[in-house]
Amino acid sequence: MKNMLINGTYLAKKNIGQGSFGSVYMGINTKSKEEVAIKFEKCEKDNSDGSTLLREAETLKDLQNIKGIPKLYYYGTEQNYNIMVMTLLDRDLEHYIKIKKNFQIDKVISIGEQLLNILEGIHKKGYIHRDIKPENILFGRGKESNTVFLIDFGITKPYIDRKTNEIIPYRTNKPFIGTIRYASVAAHKGFELSRRDDLESMGYVLCYLAKGNLPWQNMLLQDDMKKYYVGKIKQKMPIKKLCKGLPEEFALYFEYIQQLEYKQEPKYDYLKSLFAKASKSLTGLFSPDLPSPIDKDGFSSPSFQSPSFSNINHSLDIAKENSKEEKEKRPKIDSLQEEEKD
Repeated sequence: MKNMLINGTYLAKKNIGQGSFGSVYMGINTKSKEEVAIKFEKCEKDNSDGSTLLREAETLKDLQNIKGIPKLYYYGTEQNYNIMVMTLLDRDLEHYIKIKKNFQIDKVISIGEQLLNILEGIHKKGYIHRDIKPENILFGRGKESNTVFLIDFGITKPYIDRKTNEIIPYRTNKPFIGTIRYASVAAHKGFELSRRDDLESMGYVLCYLAKGNLPWQNMLLQDDMKKYYVGKIKQKMPIKKLCKGLPEEFALYFEYIQQLEYKQEPKYDYLKSLFAKASKSLTGLFSPDLPSPIDKDGFSSPSFQSPSFSNINHSLDIAKENSKEEKEKRPKIDSLQEEEKD
């Protein structure tokens, strides 16, 4: 793939990422000299479901002109590869968490405000992302170094039936989808996902960015069991405990999300007002502007340490105790289709 010329314009130069789908290369527009990201997926002869990458490209095409969505320059099939060319971005949030453990709270609020605008735009286009996590949230480059971008629309889907123009009916016994650490409670329960679930996942991401950890992390369990027990802990976790040490607006955010009905349209303006209020309460304590991601002042020393094994076991005990009366209702984990990463 290196030095491959795509659509007579884009030249693949350097491998910068690898995944189950294929590879990502840094490339260059040979006409404008602009650097781009090029995603490759090997064509499969027996793929009756079609190309995941080309489906992602079609979704990305529908989401153009939303601030925080990468620009799509080209997609198609060449030399036995499905290819997508889009904006080249900087590092993802998980990269910076690994370096400095957590972000200062004012930076978390700024990231939250931008993510909320992106999700509102996606939802108004009739889609839900279904995999909000730090690895899928990146900073831009150059003049956009303070702008947050959302990527990876491989499991994004419409929540509106294109034939009836109605919201897809609520269903149960759905396979788990997303990432265990950040998935909504409904995802763990096998329910059909909707707009509220993207917002719940976003809330978990913001808590993680602020604290550097979540209460259900680091469990030494296989994925099937982890999926079950993490879901239980999330379901029983008091909001005040989850948001301890954060501005009160974080708890209000979760309280609002949890009372949303499946088909209910979130009040994005209300959620934005919570972030605005939280940001205003910090005036004078922090700079209101989100710095370049490489600016070390955008981070803080860890205020929330990784949980000890005793804390993890305590969380597991709570989940086990609360699930005794529901033992008969416990999902058949072996039947769940594995579609997530931890």
